[in-house]
Amino acid sequence: MDLERMKTGQSIAIAGTGNFSVNLEALCREHDLNVAFFVDEFRTDAFLGKPVYQAKHITGSLIDSISCVLIAISHPEYQVAAAERLQKQGFSDNRIFTLADDPALQILQLLLERDADALRAAIGSEDFNSLEQIEAHFLGHDWRKTMSSLDPSKQNVALGYYGRGGGFRRHISPLIPHLSKRFNVVSMSDEVMKRAEESKHHLYMSASTASEQSFIDLSISAHIFNCAPKHVPRVSFSHVIYDFNLMGDYHAARIGEPDTHYLFASSRPCFDWYKDLISRHQLKNKLCIIPGGYLQLDNNIARVNEYQGERDSILYAPTLALADYPNKELASSIEYAPELVRTLLESFPHKKVIVRPHPSDLRMYKLQRKDQLSEVFTELLDICSSHPRCVLDDNPTSYINSYQRSCLMVSDTSSTAFTYAFSTGRPVVFFSPKESDLLCNIGKDLKFIDDRSNIGAIAKTCKQVSLLASELLSKNGEETNQATSFRDKVIFNPGESANYFLNNIEFIIKAKKHPDWLYINWE
Repeated sequence: MDLERMKTGQSIAIAGTGNFSVNLEALCREHDLNVAFFVDEFRTDAFLGKPVYQAKHITGSLIDSISCVLIAISHPEYQVAAAERLQKQGFSDNRIFTLADDPALQILQLLLERDADALRAAIGSEDFNSLEQIEAHFLGHDWRKTMSSLDPSKQNVALGYYGRGGGFRRHISPLIPHLSKRFNVVSMSDEVMKRAEESKHHLYMSASTASEQSFIDLSISAHIFNCAPKHVPRVSFSHVIYDFNLMGDYHAARIGEPDTHYLFASSRPCFDWYKDLISRHQLKNKLCIIPGGYLQLDNNIARVNEYQGERDSILYAPTLALADYPNKELASSIEYAPELVRTLLESFPHKKVIVRPHPSDLRMYKLQRKDQLSEVFTELLDICSSHPRCVLDDNPTSYINSYQRSCLMVSDTSSTAFTYAFSTGRPVVFFSPKESDLLCNIGKDLKFIDDRSNIGAIAKTCKQVSLLASELLSKNGEETNQATSFRDKVIFNPGESANYFLNNIEFIIKAKKHPDWLYINWE
């Protein structure tokens, strides 16, 4: 497939019609890579304005009209089945590209941003049989240069920054100067990093390719994505401060991937959530739950205390909305966001309203997704751009300025609610329009739901949000004492989490048992 043919209308197809495919189609459209149709065995109606075909109906001129098929299906078994059906119809191996899961889109976007024309030419050519081969072709020179700079006498610690919006890098980057005294510290990511704190040794690399790198001796990440070989010990720092509503099954599967997995728990509810996931899914690998703490919180408290400016705002920070996970319609408040923000602006005429969507949502929205929730985001962002007291916080890696400036947060089931209260000592109003259903379907499993009243109040309507916010702000000093007192009961090693990890890293390096850590399947 030559570049000129791609420019004159050659298109691709996408196999799958889930959220993964929605994100892939948006990415392709942003970079002028035309999607001609979708492939799905169960959907019969059009999808995102494009026709949908079963694999057996893709023949002749339809096959010739596209350069390749990108498989956007997360389940490995279904990926294989989809590829086999396409091969049966006459597609050669180099015209079928399987993307591991939604995070694989990050490296695809990075490559498109670097050299879209060359990448379009590579996709569907006879020279490449996989996205990993394309990745190595475009990035391999930089990989080899970075690897040659490592000290061969030191062990290699890889920091994996995977997850849209910076890969939660501030949850582990404080460790870099300390680890660098003893180890080669290599940072790895699938999106551009612009800060020196990510270390001087950096590899732009997908998580799936990172999982094949034999040079790694220890892997550290702030997410549970698979980003190191199976035999390499992995430490996953929790990027949430409490237990987690989103995708428990997804987390359990990835917790069970490495042969030895250390889980650095931020709080007691997080510790118990890990323990429950492991038991419920009967994971068999060697696991260790560390009562560690929350590095980001320690830094937040220091930054909040040093701030001398005004607290003139109310911060609205909803949970992830543009992803598929169980009970999303109960957990997310985004469908009510425009009404809520207008209500806050009207009820508090002397305050600004800061809107901070989830960084992954903003990244997906900017790809111009075509769905109903994207319309809500458009309306919400229009308010931010048109109202003089409404401010959009679109910083993908740091929320601290919004924390400093605000006197109260409005959230839903986002873990940022507890992070905010524990960082600032200020109150939170939990906006829960479907509270009864939330309690029935999620509340019985999560301490997050039970403990909301320890740091704020729960509102079921936009009007009630404003009323409770006024009430909480009138007794702010009282709330500060309540939130900080509760924080010290549930957070591990407050103010000392980085030191705790560094002082005890020998137990990980030498696979020794720490008397205070919970070991599972180590016999």
